[in-house]
Amino acid sequence: MDRNWLVAGIIAAFIWTFSLGAAMTDPVLQSFFNAHQIISYKKISVGDSCDHVYKLRGKKNLFILKVLNLRRPLQKRRAVVRMTAWAGCEGLGPKLVWHDKTYHYMVMSFSKGRYLRPEDLKNPAIFEKVVVCMRKAHAASPSHVSGVSSYPLKVRALRRGEEVMSYEVHNFAQIFERLKDQFFNGTGDTCCNTISHADIKVGNILLEKGNCPMLIDWGEVTLASLYDDLGSFAHHFKLNIHQEKHLLTLYLERTPHAEEINHLQAHRRFAALNEAFWKMRVFCEKSKKNIITMNKSIDFLQGFL
Repeated sequence: MDRNWLVAGIIAAFIWTFSLGAAMTDPVLQSFFNAHQIISYKKISVGDSCDHVYKLRGKKNLFILKVLNLRRPLQKRRAVVRMTAWAGCEGLGPKLVWHDKTYHYMVMSFSKGRYLRPEDLKNPAIFEKVVVCMRKAHAASPSHVSGVSSYPLKVRALRRGEEVMSYEVHNFAQIFERLKDQFFNGTGDTCCNTISHADIKVGNILLEKGNCPMLIDWGEVTLASLYDDLGSFAHHFKLNIHQEKHLLTLYLERTPHAEEINHLQAHRRFAALNEAFWKMRVFCEKSKKNIITMNKSIDFLQGFL
């Protein structure tokens, strides 16, 4: 391993440990710990999230603590807490138990559910329940995200691609320009007036007892098109063309029009490209040596052209 990367890793680990200790000794958080007799906590891995998540064990109950990154604006942190609370009240997510006044900490009831898997959707009842869950979430009042700018999937994907451009990856500029011409100029544009979870993927939908789905991690919540979540769902859960049509039929409660199917497929491409660009960006930040991995990403993008 390159010595500079090793040193950087040690420094990052030290900073993270220091910030963790500081958070857990915060008097505001300690007041919750004392009130609920918290006797231990354990960090939970949450993938690429910029927030920290912990399992809290009290003498009587288990909880999930989420420490929201303060680099997020106050309006965004407030929206995350509000949507978490709303989803809990509507039975679409774990119950919100407590949050502090600055929206830095929030505590939810512990869920014993497991992650929804693509193969679960072969069960028609589960498929329908998940679609109904997303439709209910989209019906939430936009007031929950007041002050938060709309950030649709199409824009997110373009921004991720532009970030990869800044690393001057071989052949990426040509491919990115062709992708923009083919998929991003005038395609998939719909009204951005719906509450969007904005991070629908494997790991953010739980199955509770009775196969009841729950949406978790509202960290990216925004106003966007309903097709943002539906397209992300189709991509991350690997729906085939028949499942795509069934998804729209269940969501719209009628047979979808050709234009609606096109919208779904366009947003599915945005979700796929957003994920590919994100992975390339993370790779570029970590290392520029593994050219084989990078070439696989380039091959994946060329498959769209």
